[in-house]
Amino acid sequence: FRRVLFRSPALLQHADGRTEQVRAVYLVGADGARGAVRAGCGIEFASETLDPHPMITADVVIPELEPTHWHMWDQAKGGALWLGPLAQMKDCFQLYAKFEDEEPDLSIEALRKLVRERTGRLELTIREVLFASHFGSRCGMARHFRVGRVFLAGDAAHVHPPAGGQGMNTA
Repeated sequence: FRRVLFRSPALLQHADGRTEQVRAVYLVGADGARGAVRAGCGIEFASETLDPHPMITADVVIPELEPTHWHMWDQAKGGALWLGPLAQMKDCFQLYAKFEDEEPDLSIEALRKLVRERTGRLELTIREVLFASHFGSRCGMARHFRVGRVFLAGDAAHVHPPAGGQGMNTA
């Protein structure tokens, strides 16, 4: 991997389909928890499951919800639901939901139903989903953050559950 990286140009493909070749002296692997850089360098990644239940996070627009504080339904039927206001984004909240066993549906219709059922507040309507993702409650760390001129950063180097911003605060 390193031999190819430093002696041959890398081919980059942009979102618009353009490609370009680049040569680099250093590489920063910031390609996420499942990225290719760490694996390509053979860096061991030790991780463990903290909670086996499926979880989701989503950035959603809910105009009817008060943006003054976090809203938490820890004992909701089906699993916990949290909605936290996102700073400087009108009517936007970060949603976290935990599920017993079923695979969560990330469609806007399913998220609307989830919020109404778990909160009991039928007036709450998700108007837009800006981002939505499944996640597992895992933590992990790469054995090394550097091999030669390859450095790991972000989730390629370590992962933490997103609840409470732990990953952001330890980066």
